[in-house]
Parts: sequence; structure tokens; C-alpha cells
Amino acid sequence: MQQIKSERYRGERLQFSAFVKSEDVKGSAGLWMRIDHSSGEVLAFDNMMNRPITGTNGWNHFSVVLDISVKSEVIAFGILLHGQGQIWMDELIFKTVDENVPVTEQNAVDDLEDTTVNLNFEG
Repeated sequence: MQQIKSERYRGERLQFSAFVKSEDVKGSAGLWMRIDHSSGEVLAFDNMMNRPITGTNGWNHFSVVLDISVKSEVIAFGILLHGQGQIWMDELIFKTVDENVPVTEQNAVDDLEDTTVNLNFEG
């Protein structure tokens, strides 16, 4: 994992991509990128958990695409492995892309209920 200042990319859509190879990944693996405010607030995030790398695979190209907020301070990125197995990455690239490239951000709000549920915590 690495962190860089976001100033250069503010207001842009940024694609972090790499070739990844996996061997016997039992859990999941993936590229990840997070955009942070100076307060520590996470402004955007994707770790490929909605499209994980699993099992044994030859070299494949993967990418994470996020909008870099004008309020951002830090871009953190890397690769992660949950569980057993091995992963390798090569040919990492950062590039700005236009609006035709969709963001891959995982939005936690999509997983929330519309209203309160089980307020007595008995269920």
C-alpha cells in the first residue's frame, strides 16, 4: 500500500490499474483505492469486494476508478489478500479518465435499510 497527496488529481476521475496474478486464493483479493479528507473522513473507496479475485488465475488486468473530490487530501492504494493464497501485481498505472469510464466505488449506502429496523434488538 502507498499514499500520495491528492492535490494533483482533485476534480478528476482517476483510474488505478494493474495486472494481477493469483494462486490458490481461498478468500478474496483485489486492488483497492481510498480517497481521504484531511479530517480522516473517507470520501470514496473501492476494494473490489463486489468483484473479487479468487482461485488460481494467470495475469489479468484489473482497475479501480474513483472521482477525486476537491476536498480530498490523500489517495491511498494497494492490493489486498483476505485469507490464504498468493497474489502478484505488475504494470501499475495511474491515469485520469473521462466521464465515459464509470466509477467502481462501493457505496455502503446501497446496503442500508430505508427505515429503522428491530429497535429493541430482539430479532
